[in-house]
Amino acid sequence: MRKYSDEQLAAINSKSKHTAVIAGAGSGKTTVLIQRIKKLLDDNVISSEILAITFTKKAAIEMRERLKNNDVLIKTFDSFCYQLLNDKTIKFVEDNINFSSKEILSFSLYDINLKQGLKPKRYDDYEKYKNENSILDFNDLEYKALEIIKNKKITYNYILIDEFQDTNSLQYQIFISLINKNTQTFVVGDPDQSIYGFRGADFTIINKFIKKYDSSVIILKNNYRSTNEIVKSANSLIDFNVNRISKKLSVIKKEVGMIKYYGFNNDIEEYRFIINMYLSIKVEYQTFAILFRNHEQGFLYKKYFYNNHEVSVLSIHESKGLEFDVVFLIGLNKNTFPSIINNQNLEIEEERRLMFVAVTRAKTRLYLTSSNKKSKFIKELKI
Repeated sequence: MRKYSDEQLAAINSKSKHTAVIAGAGSGKTTVLIQRIKKLLDDNVISSEILAITFTKKAAIEMRERLKNNDVLIKTFDSFCYQLLNDKTIKFVEDNINFSSKEILSFSLYDINLKQGLKPKRYDDYEKYKNENSILDFNDLEYKALEIIKNKKITYNYILIDEFQDTNSLQYQIFISLINKNTQTFVVGDPDQSIYGFRGADFTIINKFIKKYDSSVIILKNNYRSTNEIVKSANSLIDFNVNRISKKLSVIKKEVGMIKYYGFNNDIEEYRFIINMYLSIKVEYQTFAILFRNHEQGFLYKKYFYNNHEVSVLSIHESKGLEFDVVFLIGLNKNTFPSIINNQNLEIEEERRLMFVAVTRAKTRLYLTSSNKKSKFIKELKI
């Protein structure tokens, strides 16, 4: 049997009615969640009494494959809500010329935040458009599911949620509405990796849950992914955030790694360096990633590495949950990362969490580059 750390075992075997697992980057949180479900099944809990929620279809599929039990309900929030409505004729909003993506995002955030605050312009027009065309957006789906849960008093005896830091206010209401007086809950997340505030995710929800349910808190600090050099810099960076649950990642790997910064005068110099460095080390490692803050930064790299399955060219948001032997983190320019648009304290902290996610994707080597004045995050890494 695989050996688990004391903290992992404490989470897997928790006797608390409500458990919050604060799982640091690379700490094996998915393994802990799956082992927790297996423990419930070993304790003769009926599969149909268990609901596990994760945030992507890919993660749900992976959990099902690793669990090897098709009777446990493992869903994303949206697929769970869709199942509750049980209506195959539902049509969803698609891209259309009537409303800009920026407008639709503002409508979505208004809905997610339970219609609190100032109503966006054209919100009523958007609602009218949906009603006239008999279509829903995903917020409508979740609102309707919430009504069904409350009206039919639908609950589960065991609820587990992965990536809890990505939960928004509406999803949180769905979650707590599924809790009955006997329900055991088990939430796993890392507020330091909450990077979807622009979509309504609320990194403070995990604290609200802990206080509301007097939840036990277990912190997974051991990082099994990255070398000491990378973990040390990641800890230094995230320590600059004030609004967080304080923790320091501990290094488990004995392998020696590296983290280096290179500054260039323009994008072309930076691009040539990345390509040449990749060509010089590609035989030593198996997996590579080129990560960037904004999609336009990745254009040349996507073109060059098209059909190269060793190299993943991704935005940092797309890289969430992944890991690579070597990571090139490009475009670390002043006013680009952190974005000049996100200049309020809480927004800067989300930008820093995004940088933290990028840094902790690297297992052995991390190359940081800029093509202009460097980001302040470089200094905060203390390399």
